[in-house]
Order: sequence, then C-alpha cells, then structure tokens
Amino acid sequence: MKRILLLPFLLFALLSTNAMYCQNKSVSTVFKEQIKNQYKQIDSLLEVIRITKSDTIKIRLYHMVCDKCLEKDNLKYCPPMLALCDKVIKENKDSLVIKYAKQEKAIALRFMAMAYEFEAQEPLDLGKQCLKIYEELGDLKGIVDMKVYIANWYANQGNFAKQLEYLQEGLVSSKKIDDKRGMARFLRQMQMLYANQGDTLQAIKYIEKGIKLEREIGDSTRLARGYFLTGEIYARLLRYDMAIESFLKAISMYKDSKNYEAIPEIQLKIGDAYTSKKEYEAAILYLNMASESSRKNKDARIMFFSLLSLGTAYQQQGNNAKAIELHQIALHEAESIGMEPPIAMACKLLARDYLSIKDFVKAKKYSDRALGNIHELVTNTISYDALVTAYQIDSASGNYKSAFEHFQQALRLKELLNSDEVDKAASREKFQDELEKQKLMLQAEQEKKDVLNEEEKAKQRIIIYSVSVGLVLVLLLVVFVYRSYMQKQKANTELAIKNETIQQQKHLVEEKHKEITDSINYAERIQRSFMATKEMLDGQLKNYFVFFKPKDIVSGDFYWAAKLNNGRFAFVTADSTGHGVPGAIMSLLNIASLEKSIEKETEPAEILNSTRRIIIDRLKKDGSTEGGKDGMDCNILSFDKHKSNVIFSGANNPVWIVRSVTSSADEGGVSRSDAGSSRYEQSSTRTDSKYKLIELEPDKMPVGKHDKDAQSFTQYELPLQGGDVIYSLTDGFPDQFGGPKGKKFMYKKLKDLLISIASKPMHEQEQILKRTLSDWQGSVEQVDDITIIGIRV
Repeated sequence: MKRILLLPFLLFALLSTNAMYCQNKSVSTVFKEQIKNQYKQIDSLLEVIRITKSDTIKIRLYHMVCDKCLEKDNLKYCPPMLALCDKVIKENKDSLVIKYAKQEKAIALRFMAMAYEFEAQEPLDLGKQCLKIYEELGDLKGIVDMKVYIANWYANQGNFAKQLEYLQEGLVSSKKIDDKRGMARFLRQMQMLYANQGDTLQAIKYIEKGIKLEREIGDSTRLARGYFLTGEIYARLLRYDMAIESFLKAISMYKDSKNYEAIPEIQLKIGDAYTSKKEYEAAILYLNMASESSRKNKDARIMFFSLLSLGTAYQQQGNNAKAIELHQIALHEAESIGMEPPIAMACKLLARDYLSIKDFVKAKKYSDRALGNIHELVTNTISYDALVTAYQIDSASGNYKSAFEHFQQALRLKELLNSDEVDKAASREKFQDELEKQKLMLQAEQEKKDVLNEEEKAKQRIIIYSVSVGLVLVLLLVVFVYRSYMQKQKANTELAIKNETIQQQKHLVEEKHKEITDSINYAERIQRSFMATKEMLDGQLKNYFVFFKPKDIVSGDFYWAAKLNNGRFAFVTADSTGHGVPGAIMSLLNIASLEKSIEKETEPAEILNSTRRIIIDRLKKDGSTEGGKDGMDCNILSFDKHKSNVIFSGANNPVWIVRSVTSSADEGGVSRSDAGSSRYEQSSTRTDSKYKLIELEPDKMPVGKHDKDAQSFTQYELPLQGGDVIYSLTDGFPDQFGGPKGKKFMYKKLKDLLISIASKPMHEQEQILKRTLSDWQGSVEQVDDITIIGIRV
C-alpha cells in the first residue's frame, strides 16, 4: 500500500535500551529495502501495462501502480486509468464488466483527489464525481466514505455549516438503509465537529448516541474504538476524568477482543491526561505501561512519545535528572532515524530540562539545535515553546541581545497563534450563525405552511355559507395577506442588512481589540517573570505588603530582589522612564542591567553606579545624536540576615522608616558614605505623638545619562529596630490627581497617612492605601504607575 511511504513520520522513535535500538535499526534497514523494492515493482507493472492488450487487465495494473506510488504521482498514472475505464464503459455491453470499470473509475478519482493539496478546489470536484458513481452503483460503503471525505474538505475550508450538511445527509442515508456502521461513522464525525466548535453539550450528545449505537452493533473492536475516540474528544474538551474513564473502557474492550496492539496508544493518552491533572504518580504509571507495551509491540512511534511524556511528567514533578535521562534516550532514537520534527521536539524538552537545573551551557546547546531543526512540519505551538525557552535561557545566562531577538520572534509567533484562534472563533461564530439561519428558515417554512392551511380552511367554511360572498372575501383576504407579507419582507430585509453591517463592524473592532489586548497581556506576563517573585519575598521579608498598580497593563514601575554575593538581600523599587509598553521595555533593560551589576558589586551605591554605566552604554545605540537619556529613578535596600541594619542608596526615590518614638535607640544616627569618604548626619524626620518618620533622602539624579552621571551615588547605613516599618515607593501615589479640587495627593499627606497606619497589620495597611487612593481618585484617570512596598522589621 502507498501509505507505507508515510512511515518516516511514524518511525521517528525507537526503544529506550541499546538492544531495542539495534532491533529498530534493522527495522529501518528493512524499511529502506521495502521502498527500493516498491519502485522496482512499479517499473515492472508499467512494463506489463505496455505489452498487455486487455483494457480490463491494464485498469487493474494501473490500480496496483497507484497503490504503490507517491500520492503526487497519481496525477500521472490516474488519467490513463480513467481513460481506459471510460473506454470500457462505452464499448462493453457486459453489465459486470461495466460495473467493474465504474468501480475502478471511482477508485481512480479518489486517488487523484488525494494527490491534490486539501486546500485546492479539485478534491471537492473529484469527490463529488466519485460520490455520483457510488450512488449509481448503490455502493453504500463508497457513499459513506465520500460523504465523510467531502464533509472533511468543507471542514478544512472552514465551512463547518456545509460540513454539517453533508454529515447530516450521510446520517439520513445510513438510517434509510439501516446501515448502523455508517450511522456510527457519521455520528463520530459530528462529535468531533461540535467538539472543535466548542459546543460541548452537542458534542456530548452525539458521543452518547454513538456509544449507544456501537453497543447495538455488538462489535467489541468497534466499540473499543468508539470509547477511544470518545476519550480523545473529552480530553480535547478538558474533561480529563471522563476522558480517562472512556480510555479505560476502551482498554477493557480491546483486551476482551484479544486486540493488544491498540492498547499502548491508549495508555499514553491516559498518562497525558493524568499529567494535565498534575497527578504525576498515576501519569508515570500509565506512561511506563505504554512504554513497555510499545516496546513489546515494536511500535516506535508510541515508544518515542511515551519517552517524551514520561520525561515531561518527571520534570513537572521536580525530578529533573530522570527527565533529562528519558529525553536524551528519545533524542538518541530520533537521531537514528534522522527525522527533523522529532529531533526538534526532543531538543526543545532537553533545553527546558537543563534550564530548570540552571545548566545554561547545555540548555543553550539544545535550544539552538531545536530551533535549527524547526521547519514547516513542526507546529507553530512547538516553535513558539522553543522560542520562549530560548529567550529564557539567553536571559538567565546574560545574553540579552539574543534574548531580545528570541523574545521578538516569540511575540510575532504568538500574534500568529492568536490570529489563528481569532479565525477559529470567527469560524465557530459563522457556524452558529448558519445553524441559526437554518432553524429560522425551517421555522418560517412551517409558519408559512400553517398560515396557508388556516386560509384554506377559512375559504372552505366561507364557500359552505356563500360561494359568491366567499369568493369576494377570499380575494380581499389574499390581497391583504400578500400586501402585509411584502411589507413585512421589506422591513425584515432592511433590518437584516442593518444588523449585518453593525455586526461586521462590531466583530472587526472586537478582533483588533482582542489581538492588542492579548499581546499586551502576554507582555505583562513576561515582565512579571523578571520582577521579584512572591516565593522569594516570602522567604526573605516575611511581614510585608506590595501595593503595585500599573497605569496600563504593563508598567514602567517595577520591584526587584536578589541575593547578593556577600550574603545580604537586596530589594529595589524603581520607576523607569515612561509607562505602558515603552516603560515596560525600559524596565526589562533596567532589570537586566541590575542583574549584570550584582555579578561583581555588593554595595548599593556601587550597584547603582555600575547599573548606570551599563544603561548609558546600551542606550548610546538608540540612533540619537547624544545617546539615550532614559533610565530610572529607584532606591536599593540591602539587608543583613537578621535585619539588624539596612544599607540604602537612592536615585530620586526616597525611603521612609516609621519608628516608635518610645524606642530605646531613637538617638541612633545614619552612617553616610560617598566617593570613598564617610560622615554622620541626622536623617530628616516627621513625628506625631507615638511615631516618627525617618526619611532616607536620595541623590537628586537618575540612574541614567545626566549632568551628574560622573558622580558616585551616596550610600547610607542605618541600624534597624524591632517594629520599624520601611516604606519604599515611586512618585505615582503622591502625584495622583483627585479630591474635591482635582489636585495632587502630595508627599506630605502620604507621610501623615503612613505614620497613622504604621501600627496596623501589613495586609490592612495595603487595603487602607488602596481604599484611600480609590476615594481620592474618584473618576479621575490614573496618571502614572503606582508602587508602594511596606516591610516590617
């Protein structure tokens, strides 16, 4: 059969042991021998055709050639086969010979249809010709096959209403002749159609009908296949428990019928479902069963995907060493076949595995190889995952230029994937509209019939009373009904045109809005991944709050933290130049520069100095005459392990410490150092009866290009006391307009507010700040990103 030529895509995985590798290597050799023999057989058949006199024998020989050749070669061998069929049908009088020629003509048409790209028009025309022949012959199986084929062609074009029409026709045809097997096939196609359209209720409805019909047929193998397909549909609908239940029933039925070859693939599906549910022990159990079963069956495809899924389950469980081992085996087997798609898949997963254990060299090696093996046979989703992994590896290893390039490529591919989703959503909406139109047409036809019936009865009653009067009344009634009908039709047509125009405009706006929002939301998730994580802050700060409110979805403000090489914990609150998308991009550059600085520096002032140099150096390339003047206002706090003191350095951003006035160490000073010298000075304070506010003043210059960018930043060191509350902030809150006169909130009012709430629990302080901002802002638009961090010592 010609399908053997598709086996390279199936034989891309061998088994996990060296012994099985050798066995599968011999399978590959046998396969190549089979391909070579196939071409020899085709040449032999063509030679026999050349010397054969009988047309019917030639037709049969061409059938054999088409069975063995590449699909594209059908366009070469099918036309002479069709010409011979037409010749036999025209010149022969024997009904059996004519029937045979028509059957072979239908087969030739099917071969030609397969040779064209599915997007072309030719497959539909050829399929309809073939269907017509099968209907003439009364070939039920052929009719079923071609109606499914035509339905699938319409599905590929996105014309799901037409697909449903052919499936419904096929179902009705099968019912008329009580062909339960044909009915089951159409029900299965309708299950998948509704599942693909997201119509869960209809999908489940046809699933239940299909299973019930398979039980009536009583063929255990068919019923097992039905449960398997049902499980796949439930998995597609994310109903994993129901999917697993269906898969287990399929396994039970296959075992009853002694059909063990289909079981490994189902075990693989069960394992994947448990992985999706994050039930990794069960997932590993079934994936190992799939691996072992496929090894016994010498099913290389299932073996490969079992290795990939097993590795993924172990990786998600946290066992990175086992994940690497399994993915290495999968890659080895893929390399033995030399198929690029499986190599790309295995390398992508290995890159992710090594990234998880921070082995950036190996992660980069496999990431580059995965990207190098991606081509048109690899899905956009796999390509996107590979690009995101490459971006994460480059970012973590400090290769920011490459990281940015991969980030841009991933964004472009994400936009393409989002566009595909929008197209699918539009197709689903169009499908639902077509269904609704069908229902309305049927309803209108029925209403029209009802009206006509009622009119007929009325005319009969009138005729009984008086023929002459009845005729007049009937004429008047007909005129009245016709006029009303025409007016109603005109009004409905105008309304329909108006509604359609409005819907088209609305749909276009919604599409564009969704594309933009999806892209920005994705950028926000990327930006969040650069900031300090909750796990890190919980581990280092314990009692704190983060009030972070971007003006737009993405933000120029950010907060970042890291463990320094001297063992201290550094925390940065920053306001990058700009807000929204430009601010977010600037924040990524700022964070990358901070991460680069702490590789060598541990003192806050030196970290800011180094960061400033990196930012200025990078922005020299922005194309302007003076080089970019962008950067950030920020402060950096460095804590020792016990929070007994804090070292501060700031660029336009202050830090406030609210301390109880009854504390025993109120007279403590603030140590200040800059440019290599040090002296002591009292920090500025603001007090009420119980608390005072100590302000650690920043240098009046940004981290970026500035008149003072040759000066070193100043560094303070302050002893901390139990109960101190440290507030690190940007200028967004005090600069927010609002209140009864529409003025700024101001720093003075914010200081008074923080002093008044300092004794309250941190989570309550955050809620008070949010409520105060909301009351002050009212209906006024937020003017800037807002960040306030509170830390209790």
